[in-house]
Amino acid sequence: MPKQAGKKNGKRDRAIDLPETVLKAAAKAPRVFNMESYFRSIYIMRDKGHSWRDLSEWLKQFNIEISHAHLRRLYIEEDERLTRLTEREWREMGMPDDMIMDYLEKKDPTKRLTAPDLADRVEAEEVDEIIKEEKEIRREMHHENG
Repeated sequence: MPKQAGKKNGKRDRAIDLPETVLKAAAKAPRVFNMESYFRSIYIMRDKGHSWRDLSEWLKQFNIEISHAHLRRLYIEEDERLTRLTEREWREMGMPDDMIMDYLEKKDPTKRLTAPDLADRVEAEEVDEIIKEEKEIRREMHHENG
């Protein structure tokens, strides 16, 4: 059992509260692996058919040591987080169209999108933005003239 603050020779020793010390050390410890930074690369390699073991070995050439099981768990967690985002958020992150199509299909498996469908959606969003901007300009001009 870890020794916490106690008495030594009748005096209270200077031992620090162990749980608090461990908590502070944990907060300062570096992240073992930031999946968000490497997700797209791993996504591409998985799409090419590489196993989790392959990827764990492949990452070693970049001095990244991570077990295949841990890599898989972190990937699944990040994948679930990304699935909850919106299409607009994916675009803001710079996610490529092929990944966006995969995530849109994951959200609604009954709907299979093609690249032209996605381009139409992007164009529609851009048109909506232009219309909003034009309305705002008209409102500002109306206020200046009125």
